[in-house]
Amino acid sequence: MRILLIILLLASCSKDVKVPFVNKEPVKPINIIIENEFDITYSLLTVNENCQVSMQIKNISKEEKRNSFTAEAYSFGEKKFESFVVERRSKPGEVINSESRFNKIECGNIKKINFYK
Repeated sequence: MRILLIILLLASCSKDVKVPFVNKEPVKPINIIIENEFDITYSLLTVNENCQVSMQIKNISKEEKRNSFTAEAYSFGEKKFESFVVERRSKPGEVINSESRFNKIECGNIKKINFYK
């Protein structure tokens, strides 16, 4: 029993082993509207210490628009990470699925995300 306890303790303290981390907690999707033109629903998922943002972008304007955004994420240390979303043009009511990634930041360390056109 002691040997098993020692082995478990050593395995948990080892820093050489890297296991891909995927946050399996269900994350509630977040919905925002940008300038009455786009309705964006996004959710965050941490994959290998990178925050992946999955988005559904709906054109809610009455004309065709180009989906081009910059997303900025801020961590608790006020460090800023930028990610770009550039998509094709969309017609009114059309929904486009997109993905973006904030490298070297886990989703749990993000305190806010801003989208800019």
